[in-house]
Amino acid sequence: MRLIAISIVVLAGVLGSAVGVVAQAFSPRGLGNDLDVFGAVLAAGAAVLFLLEWWASRPE
Repeated sequence: MRLIAISIVVLAGVLGSAVGVVAQAFSPRGLGNDLDVFGAVLAAGAAVLFLLEWWASRPE
């Protein structure tokens, strides 16, 4: 169940990063860059959690 929750966070981070990339094209104030960085950090952190959870739950 935790793997599903972490997967959702990974997808949210990737989506946030994609929104940031699109917003960079239309936002002159740098809001897109902030969203892009936030999404990338969120996705990377969640991906690490996903891998750790997967590693801990694998059968011996």
